Amino acid sequence: MDFTIATRTFANSNVLAKPTELNSDFSFKEGVVEGALPFKETTAGWHGYIPWHDRPEWIALAKEILDAAQKAQVESPFKAGQKAYDDQTAKCNATGGIVGTRFSEYFMRLGPVLYHWPAESWETVRREKSKNMQHVLSFPYNGEATKEDIVKDVITPNPLHFVRNHGNIPIIDADAWSLELTGLVNDPKSITFAQLKTTFPLKTITCTIVCSGTRRKEQQLEALGEFDELINAPWTEQALGTAKWTGVTLKTLIDYCGGMKDNATDVEFYGADTYFKRNKPDNYIVSIPIRKMEDTIIAFEMNGEPLAAIHGAPVRAVVPGYIGARSVKWLYRVKVLPHPSLAPVQSEEYLYFTHQTGKHNYKWSDGFQIGGMPISSAIMSPKNGEVVYHSGKVKVTGWAYTGGSENWVERVEVSPNAGADWYVVPREGITAKYWHAWRLWSVEVPTPAEGYLDFTARAWDANMNTQPTLVRDGWNWDTHVTNSCHHIQIYSVNISNPATAARLALLHKHNTPFEPVHRPLTFDPEEEGAYLEKIRNGEIRRDPVE
Repeated sequence: MDFTIATRTFANSNVLAKPTELNSDFSFKEGVVEGALPFKETTAGWHGYIPWHDRPEWIALAKEILDAAQKAQVESPFKAGQKAYDDQTAKCNATGGIVGTRFSEYFMRLGPVLYHWPAESWETVRREKSKNMQHVLSFPYNGEATKEDIVKDVITPNPLHFVRNHGNIPIIDADAWSLELTGLVNDPKSITFAQLKTTFPLKTITCTIVCSGTRRKEQQLEALGEFDELINAPWTEQALGTAKWTGVTLKTLIDYCGGMKDNATDVEFYGADTYFKRNKPDNYIVSIPIRKMEDTIIAFEMNGEPLAAIHGAPVRAVVPGYIGARSVKWLYRVKVLPHPSLAPVQSEEYLYFTHQTGKHNYKWSDGFQIGGMPISSAIMSPKNGEVVYHSGKVKVTGWAYTGGSENWVERVEVSPNAGADWYVVPREGITAKYWHAWRLWSVEVPTPAEGYLDFTARAWDANMNTQPTLVRDGWNWDTHVTNSCHHIQIYSVNISNPATAARLALLHKHNTPFEPVHRPLTFDPEEEGAYLEKIRNGEIRRDPVE
């Protein structure tokens, strides 16, 4: 996926200009507001960061500009460089991703400082991620590895680790970075990157980070959900990745601040990226309960390498067992609160609603905030729709994961007949247990049947939880957390069946491929005269005798 942006020269640079009056009429040229705007980068060495959360007057002005453009239906400044739809309904049945046209518009309409950030972020993707990545959303960038790549090893190579961004990709100089530790701590502090690496004991954990949208496409194919301001991208089964993360535990840093005050309940993380909700920009902000402090890592290395920009450099949070949305990238502030974060990501998104909640009746207060991820699994091979040639057994591979605490994947089972019979993955066919990481598995499933078969996988965790049977059992308005039994359909060709082997030999003799399976034979399946003679002499009866 690629796109280009029509560049434009601006008179005002990235300095504090005379603010535009909040209630003035805005003029637009090429879809971008004209006139001096106050939005700017305020910290040297922090490119792509605007302190929205600390400047509510900037948020109000940006919303007024975007509201005015929307109301006036001002032509988009975004120029797509390829044919693509920016409509989830049209794309959910197609292979490939979505061009984030309207998300790019939010940035580009706000003048010179933000104008090029969508294009710059895409260049970071091209520079830091594998060419094999499947691009689910171009901006904010969402991408996952292929089915083949994701299960090659328990540890996901950095260029293949999934990416779920909510805005632009900041480029922050580690030497200029600092982390503010504030809120309900007894002694607020600020630490530098050098202090983080050298002052505190370091910890490395093996942790799988999973997007709550993993396998979302299965829900979307069954029933669409809300298309919110940050589009519910049609993830398949690879929106996750496992890495060895090195850093300092959050509890260590809170203890460095003299601990917390008695009324502390949650810890809020601030990311430097710009995030929009209903035309209002803000920084990316979420929280976790204080009980997660001991296993949460404030990380600066990923698989022994410094974090790449696309994965949150120089420092990010890694929250084991929780949805990836809580592992904030480009971390610059940690704030202890007496309640969960009130920012929209936490309070208005990543909510789980009941099956009967939707556009007709939902309220934010009806949903609960998604934290720990439930047990889930997925088949990576064979692929859905694949023709599989075998000798009575089909080799099936995949992954299994569970979140939370004091929990792990205990067992995986595969069924060749939609759940009528289950075959357990043997001990030698599944990777080692980790507290916070997935297990990869492989099993040969007895499959005497031929034709279209429904192969299904399910996993069990250490607390005896398993997966819901059907996708619709877990459908929800925001289409989060698809953890039902994973189903694929294959076309089984059992070459140990003499009749099947004979037919394949005949196809080979006629130099005719077997696939696609729906293409008719180019020759008669049996000798026509002999077949008709059987009907004539009564060997084959089409009607009852009486």
